[in-house]
Amino acid sequence: MSEFELLTDWPECSVSVVGIVIQDELQRAVIQLRDNFPNVGAGGRWGMFGGHMEDGETTLETAMRELTEETGLEVDANCLMPFVRFVPRDGYQAYHYIYHLQKPIAPKQIAISEGAGFAFITYSQMRDFDMLPSNILVLNHLHRLNKFAI
Repeated sequence: MSEFELLTDWPECSVSVVGIVIQDELQRAVIQLRDNFPNVGAGGRWGMFGGHMEDGETTLETAMRELTEETGLEVDANCLMPFVRFVPRDGYQAYHYIYHLQKPIAPKQIAISEGAGFAFITYSQMRDFDMLPSNILVLNHLHRLNKFAI
């Protein structure tokens, strides 16, 4: 997993989660409003698209499956680049692997099938959304790399 930049310490975890940073041609990030249902973790909050790895899946297979399931987007595996990995310090204790979609996406290309909505945001707009702390960590890193619209 060395192709993913490590952002935190890496304690032992039994669960893995995969997320995808999606952006448009203006370098805005796409975030999802999580459904506010009892069975949905962090319901009613904003975060990236993604989900849990299933038995036997690789991180890339999970990223591709979640991307298609949640957004309707089907992309070539070569468009998903390993970005960062971390274990949240104050949240869901799981390995988090984040890919970066290397192809700009327009709003009309997204057809969500999970979540209550989505938004394209700039870095300065992040504070206006009740975002998951782990997603703030990822988007702050994207900003430090100058790959996130101000």
